[in-house]
Amino acid sequence: MRPSRRNTKPCRNGKIDADIAVNMERKQKGEQFRLLDPAKLPEKPVSPDFSRTLLLSVMVGLCVGAGLAFAAEVLDTSYKSPEEVEGDLKFPVIASLGYRYTDKELRQRKLKGILKGASLAAGFVVAAFCVVVAAKGADKTLEFIRNLLGWQM
Repeated sequence: MRPSRRNTKPCRNGKIDADIAVNMERKQKGEQFRLLDPAKLPEKPVSPDFSRTLLLSVMVGLCVGAGLAFAAEVLDTSYKSPEEVEGDLKFPVIASLGYRYTDKELRQRKLKGILKGASLAAGFVVAAFCVVVAAKGADKTLEFIRNLLGWQM
């Protein structure tokens, strides 16, 4: 039988580590450490970056909204004009009837249009406010609004 070969690489064991530690302590016995610059607390957190996260969220929201609007337009298979019907069916359109709304339906459509515009404007105002808060910070933004409105606190 052959004797098995053992790993012949020298390895550090606990005694060597302890000897090195003792030797280092002896060398540093006479040295004194003095703190030159005390540690400072950070003024703002390093992570997460609020402004970057907010801007990224707004951009993702806009992209998702645009993508959904595009998908809704592409997936809509209804005819929009008589020319589309003629093109697909290869028959001439003899008559086309438009929508006829009652007074109540017209008022409802007008109210829906106003509400859509108001909600869109409010969404833009909120998004702009969030971007300003992210860029300048909440304290500076609130101070600016107080000065703008003339409130004293």
